[in-house]
Amino acid sequence: MLTSQQLQCVLDLFRKMFMDPHIKVYALFLDTVNELILSHANDLHDWLFILLTRLFQKLGGDLLGSMHGKIWKTLQLIYEYFPADLQMQCVFRILIDAAQTPNTKTRQATLKFLTTLATTYCTAAQFVIHSQTQQLVDRAILKIIQTALDQKSADLKSQARFCIAALYNCNPSQMTMTLANLPKQYQDTAKAIIQQNIRRSTSVHRSRQTSLDVTDSMNTEEIYKNLRKTTAEIQNYSFEAKLDRDANSKDSGISQMGEMQMQNPDAYQFSSNGFNGHLGLEKDDSCNGSKTQSATTTESNTPENTVRLDGIDMIHKNSAQQQRHHSYTISETGELIVENEVKENDIVKAAIILSHDTSTEVIVQVLENLQTCIKYGNCEVPIKNFKAIMKMLLNLMESQNNTVLVAALHTLGRIVRSTEMKSCWSNFLELILLKIIDCYKISKEVSREIDIIVVKIASVLPLDISVNILNPVIATGDFPANLCALKILTELAHKQGKDLTDNHLDNIMPNIARLADDSQSMVRKAAVFCMVKLYIVMGEDKVKPKFALLNASKIRLLNVYIAKALGSTSKGSSS
Repeated sequence: MLTSQQLQCVLDLFRKMFMDPHIKVYALFLDTVNELILSHANDLHDWLFILLTRLFQKLGGDLLGSMHGKIWKTLQLIYEYFPADLQMQCVFRILIDAAQTPNTKTRQATLKFLTTLATTYCTAAQFVIHSQTQQLVDRAILKIIQTALDQKSADLKSQARFCIAALYNCNPSQMTMTLANLPKQYQDTAKAIIQQNIRRSTSVHRSRQTSLDVTDSMNTEEIYKNLRKTTAEIQNYSFEAKLDRDANSKDSGISQMGEMQMQNPDAYQFSSNGFNGHLGLEKDDSCNGSKTQSATTTESNTPENTVRLDGIDMIHKNSAQQQRHHSYTISETGELIVENEVKENDIVKAAIILSHDTSTEVIVQVLENLQTCIKYGNCEVPIKNFKAIMKMLLNLMESQNNTVLVAALHTLGRIVRSTEMKSCWSNFLELILLKIIDCYKISKEVSREIDIIVVKIASVLPLDISVNILNPVIATGDFPANLCALKILTELAHKQGKDLTDNHLDNIMPNIARLADDSQSMVRKAAVFCMVKLYIVMGEDKVKPKFALLNASKIRLLNVYIAKALGSTSKGSSS
């Protein structure tokens, strides 16, 4: 690590090199900038404005495609290593900087960066305007709206319109208040753009999945059709509070079909859960030109929230759910009774009427008791009321309260791990997996808990059906849905790899290989770890020929991780 004085000397040197005309020199310079960001991002907040300004200016010149891509990889590191609110303030300053006269390409690159920042990385809480920044934001938004009216460049005009819509989607209330400070003609322009974007999104939302090319065994359209059907059945399930109702009645527990409440396939748009600048992501070969750096990255540097080759065992230790002790007794009739003499019937009664209006403490306590019943009881009462329980859990999984959401997810995980209840939950496997994946975007806390749950349920999931559900998400899902699907697939390979077939491999490898070059470094790394796990469990003869789908640098990286995994495996077996 550099001292503050050394760092300042480096930054002074960098200022002279940003506009170096020699391609090879500038490429090496960018690699050095990447290394500096990876190691000193927290010390570079004051330098971010200069860094972004110079990179946008460089994008305004005539560049080779390779250099253009290299600059955007540096910008990708900035997305991930600096706080989103700081990035947004810097871009707003750049937009209104009177000392700059940017050309069309530079302005377009700036707006493109801001659009992606607002769409993918910035949360509503990070796009909050304070009194000291109000004027800055007002002027920047006004500048973007004026650009959206520019008739000189259609591409620039289009990018400005996308940017306005992205900022609105990031924090509608904040954007509305900001627009209220602008002259009416610009308010009207912005509102028209936003409304047009909403209509277009709705239209694309309906038609987009018909163009997707997915696996023959179960394509995306079929999966989500099943998801709509099963979710609608559960959400509209009409149940009686009486717990002795016959589970095999003619109604079968489904009274009518209704409107689906869960998000559909295009709803995997990442709503920014704070990954950028907060996870300490490790160095990645596709983020810089240093092959050696990538090759020497150790497993101990694996970022939290990426797939681990050790099955994420570390995070188990932090789970309060695992550490809590449950005491119970079994009555003469076989009914389970928990602490304070609360009976299983009463627990299930209390569970199926939980709602968003119930206090968090009550929800957590009731769901913990329900998990105890499912784990230690004979599950007769939960089975009779399975659809009612599922309806309740789906409802709670829409909660904005992370504590409630996590409790619901752990209860769902407990149900899936129940052998007695397998005949119930296996009919809703698509719904369960896709709902878990959908929740992965909510927050860092929730994604961490899902990582724990995935490890627990991977050994009991029906392999063939699960792979067919996950593969389309890996192929077409947005971040972080694709990341979560990769993690589940990796755990499936870890727990049930001996049952994976050549047909499975043929279907999943092209999609995993594509994600090895994804724009998100966490997805790239998860894809690499997934391929490593497949190599370990299925063998070199089956998996190595599939490496032809990858570029040379990615194959080198993959071989390094495979060697490490095989080395650690041999050490473990010898000890």
